[in-house]
Amino acid sequence: MAELAHRQQQSTGPTVWVLATGVVQEPGEILGIYTERDLAIGDLIANAYKLTAHFPLTDTSGEMEDGTLHLAAGGEWLSLEPYPLITATQLA
Repeated sequence: MAELAHRQQQSTGPTVWVLATGVVQEPGEILGIYTERDLAIGDLIANAYKLTAHFPLTDTSGEMEDGTLHLAAGGEWLSLEPYPLITATQLA
């Protein structure tokens, strides 16, 4: 995983990991933004327990190649995704 993050940083610059939750078909809420994926795992697990407290998992993508994780239960979702951190003005 560290090698993947290093390759992403080389090709796109720094990466942040966004932990978010929401209801299917509606905008979500950001729970946290992390500089490293491993820093988000504890919060991901805690929120996954909340997500599955009343409903079983109905969908899980597993871990994707870029490290993204998606979970869904009872019409709600939880995700951890990498995003490039913009550190300079973007040119069109």
